[in-house]
Amino acid sequence: MARDQLGLRSTEVGSNVLLIEPKDQSIVEKAILNGEGSRWAPLTLVVADLLTSSDRGPAEADALIDWMERNEDQWRE
Repeated sequence: MARDQLGLRSTEVGSNVLLIEPKDQSIVEKAILNGEGSRWAPLTLVVADLLTSSDRGPAEADALIDWMERNEDQWRE
């Protein structure tokens, strides 16, 4: 099960992980390999998804944008 493979935990309220299969494979092709076989979405895509999500998503996007501004050398290629 993906939950066990990724070390995720169940919760009674809310969630912050959603596993999907993209319609556009270019998203997968632009993903970043983390060295352990997992693919990570580009941070700019994560921000866009968070900004359009519900609950804490927009606040999490703001926090990620703040981090990205302070650490541009760590995430830009």
